[in-house]
Formats: sequence, C-alpha cells, structure tokens
Amino acid sequence: MYELVFNVGSNSYGVQKKPTTVSGSGEQNPPAHPKRPPRRELCLRRVRNPRLHCELSSSHQLIYFPYAMGYPNILIFIFQGTTITMTKQIQDFAAHRSNIASRVTAVVAKGLLSKSVFLISSGGNDVFAFFFGTSGNATADQIEQFYNVMITNYTTHLKALYDLGARKFALVNVPPVGCCPISRVRHPLGACLDGLNGLAKGFNDRVSALMKNLSSEMEGMKYTIGNSYNVVMSIVSDPAGVGYKDASSACCGSGKLGAEVMCSPNTTYCTNRNEFLFWDRIHPTHATAGKAGFAMYSGALEYASPINLKQLVAI
Repeated sequence: MYELVFNVGSNSYGVQKKPTTVSGSGEQNPPAHPKRPPRRELCLRRVRNPRLHCELSSSHQLIYFPYAMGYPNILIFIFQGTTITMTKQIQDFAAHRSNIASRVTAVVAKGLLSKSVFLISSGGNDVFAFFFGTSGNATADQIEQFYNVMITNYTTHLKALYDLGARKFALVNVPPVGCCPISRVRHPLGACLDGLNGLAKGFNDRVSALMKNLSSEMEGMKYTIGNSYNVVMSIVSDPAGVGYKDASSACCGSGKLGAEVMCSPNTTYCTNRNEFLFWDRIHPTHATAGKAGFAMYSGALEYASPINLKQLVAI
C-alpha cells in the first residue's frame, strides 16, 4: 500500500507510544505516523530546511515526508519568524512533489499521492494570538471576522494540497487551549479560560462544516478530523480516570502552575511526568500524546469523525 504522511501539525500527537522524537519543550513525543518506514529506502535529506526530509523505499511503496513544525499558523502574519506557515510548507511540498515524480514516474507519483494520508494540525497559534491580542475582549463581529479569515485561508491551503494530488486528509482540531497552564495562570483561581476555549471550539465547528462541504465538492476527497478538543477535555474533567494526578499545571516550569517561567534547562521538572496532562505550559506530555493518538487513530466518533484514521488509511 502506498502511504505518505504530510505532517504540518503538532508533533505532540501521534499513534505510537514509543518515544522517538523530541519536541521543543524537551519532552519526547511519538511520531505522527502509525508505522515506521521500511529498511530499504532512498532518503532525500537536507533540503532547504534540515528538519524536512523525504524517505522513498526502493520498491516505491512508501514515502514519508514530515514537516516537523508544531502548530504551523494559518495566517501568515502570526508569529512571523518563529513558525513556518502552512503557506510556506505547502510551497515546499510542491517543490518536493516534483522530486518524487522524478524518482518514480508522474503516473506512479499521482497514484501514490492519491492513496497517501495528509496529516494537518493547525490553528492553535492563530487562536492564541487573536484571543490575547484582543485581551479576551473581542466583539462578536471581530470574532466572526477572525473565523471568516481563518476558514478562507484554510480552504485555500486544502485546495492547494488537493490540486497537488492529495485526496486523503487527516486533520487534528484545536485543543482546549484555555486549559493550558499558560492560560490558567491568568485566571485568579487557576481555572480554564472559557472564552479562549469557546474561541477554539467555534473554529473547530467551522472546520468540521468546511470539510463536509469540501468533501462533497471535490471528487475523491476523504477525511477524518481527530478531536483533540474532546480528548483533552475528557482528561480535564476526570484526570484520575486516566491515571493522572495533575491536569492543570506543567511538569516542567516554575512559578504558579509551573507556567510563569517557561520550561528550560534551568527550571525544575516533575519526576512523574506520566501523571501530568501537560509537559510544559503549552504542550502535552508524551503520555497525553499517546492517549490522544490512539483515540484519533482507532477511537469512536467522539474522538475522530466522520471516520477515524485507521478507517481512512484502509480506504
């Protein structure tokens, strides 16, 4: 089976428990693909960004092309210089798509891409930036304008990938970022910021509607949406139920909830990270990533819809 994973999303969510990559926070996280590449492969490494690479098996059965950039922003003016936007990553993919075709044939490349899974996790940075940029006091009109701009841009990105040959899309929606320690520390009682969570949920609802519409318009398009929002909220509502002792503070960091000073070699960290929801003030622990990954890969509709990732791969 041909399989390509185009990961422009969070490297905090995966479908394997074994840690093999290290996030910017220092916590090891699972890869975003469900199985490892075969031993015999032609590697196209050290392209424009050394973190980007492509692996092509000698039998042309698998190409793995990860963009290891957590939460790329949808809007090009968010966190300029600190993240790689979806626009830029799609441009890079378009360039390397030609490399794929040159190593097989155009016909084989087209078939390969049509059977590949394009994994996308984006929007969190944009939601954060808008909420705190408006001090959490945005008007209804401003929020609606934000959603419209986001969905317009997201639509452009998805159509660009479709035009490049993508047919199977696996999206991961925005988690309840209002429950991150960096958000909670702004609440006098350390509670989740409902306004920020509401903004994330509103965006997620619009992405769901977008995907339903696009799949009816674009021939051959199939998709799944991994519901990281529901996964994290289920843990927040009953942390003990999944073996967690702390679902509000960071394992690594300092100050209130471990969120006033970001995680670094000079800050303290917990000794029982597998009992924490959050590794640092924004990112989940490896344990949380594993739970989310398995829920999205083979879970029920609550965590992946309209089908899960396992079902999408099998199509």
